[in-house]
Amino acid sequence: MTEREFLEMYAILKEQQREVSTSVEAADKLLTELNIKHLLVPRVTKQS
Repeated sequence: MTEREFLEMYAILKEQQREVSTSVEAADKLLTELNIKHLLVPRVTKQS
């Protein structure tokens, strides 16, 4: 990975961080797109 590629990826990650920090909807969308939402959101289970 070149320095330029690193800086581009870093800029993308910082933008994503800014977006998900300001909007619940953006956070939900990103977690769903990355297919990792299930790792962070507990499942609701029925308790008898």
